[in-house]
Amino acid sequence: MIPWQTKNHKNIWNVVVLIVTTTFIFNSSIPYATASRSLFGTKSHAQRHVIPQTEKNLIDIRQNPSAITIPSSYGQIVESFKGKSDTLVVHIQDAHVNEKAQFNIAEILKILSENYDIQLLCLEGASKRLDTSFYDRFPKTEAKEKINRIFVKEALFTGAEYFKIQNNDLKISAFGAEDRDLYLKHKDTYFSIEPDKKGILTYLFTLESILNKAKKRIYSKPLEELENQAAQYQKKNITLAEYASYLSKSAKSLRIDYSKYSNFYNFVEVSRKEKGVDFKKAEDERSQLIDELSKKLNKQELNKLLRLSMDYRLDKLSAVCFYEYLEELLGKETYKAHLREHDALSSYIDYI
Repeated sequence: MIPWQTKNHKNIWNVVVLIVTTTFIFNSSIPYATASRSLFGTKSHAQRHVIPQTEKNLIDIRQNPSAITIPSSYGQIVESFKGKSDTLVVHIQDAHVNEKAQFNIAEILKILSENYDIQLLCLEGASKRLDTSFYDRFPKTEAKEKINRIFVKEALFTGAEYFKIQNNDLKISAFGAEDRDLYLKHKDTYFSIEPDKKGILTYLFTLESILNKAKKRIYSKPLEELENQAAQYQKKNITLAEYASYLSKSAKSLRIDYSKYSNFYNFVEVSRKEKGVDFKKAEDERSQLIDELSKKLNKQELNKLLRLSMDYRLDKLSAVCFYEYLEELLGKETYKAHLREHDALSSYIDYI
């Protein structure tokens, strides 16, 4: 921690929501940051996954960030976006002073480091280089890990700091992402309104009550229902799929073309397809397909298939990458023929 990250300020600098992890990926012989070149040529994402770890080749996630996968037990990838730049930025949303969340963040960073070669961590609540030299003097022992875990439990270390200290052998740099002066200005503003917080909240609740009464006299029934559905979604009483379904049906009834909102339209279509997927049957058909393949593959191909199948089950490999690999393994026409014989599996692949 830098000096202004004292214990007295701990609750304040924990208000910031995001840790920004910027990763730059390099190969030992060819700079991975070179926009006009690719380490993998025309290879599919699945092929990039199956290259043995010892070869130290990396997945080109800059070109397809959606190929990043992490176990669901540690977190959930909410969205990905491919911009014009070849720089990759991964935002990890934090739950501050939450012990489990901090250790999950450390595990996520470990996975990203091992699979995608993280080179740089940009940390919230700091403005200078994270200096871990004091802790790096101590050997990596069980005692050191136990002490560091205690520091996380006591909210003295964040998950990212814990990861950096526990993995000082990795060539990772960590810097604060904050503008110090602006950060302290925001802190002072927060403290300045804190004494009036109760009065402000009482005023806002009263104003909200008055507005709700006015809405009942002004709003039409459809508009009232629209606001009610929005409120139900914000309170997590209904799922995003249920809310999107309501909006799409309302748009159709009013002859509003919502296909121009591509992300919303795609989500509605995917949700519709999801309802038609028999996931249990698709899993059974996938197992049948793996059994059929295992009888025809040589030992090397079989070992690779079993390894990837296990990675897929453990959330270490995305469904898209796994089925791309099967397509490469079988050949496009044979693959399509297999899917025609397994309708549930075919529906599932179309869905993903």
